[in-house]
Amino acid sequence: MLAGLLGVGLVLASVAALAQANGPDEADGRQVRRIAQAGGVKRRLSIVAVRSEPTALGRVNRHQVYRTTVDLEVPYAAGPQTVTTRVETLGG
Repeated sequence: MLAGLLGVGLVLASVAALAQANGPDEADGRQVRRIAQAGGVKRRLSIVAVRSEPTALGRVNRHQVYRTTVDLEVPYAAGPQTVTTRVETLGG
């Protein structure tokens, strides 16, 4: 019983440390916190269209980071709407 609780505690502590190490910092962190406090939630969104060619921004942890502009379908309470935004992704 005690070993199981310690195992679960170790896993939770590891996940928390990893989230803190890789989580948003400073201005991004404050913005994410404001969104969460306002009732925002994480959702999986569909890309409707890609509006621009990817632009290489640099490397992070041996992965190339790219930025592009896309149209996303966002499920609002009044119904889905298409929103255009810039996104950053990791490449190979």
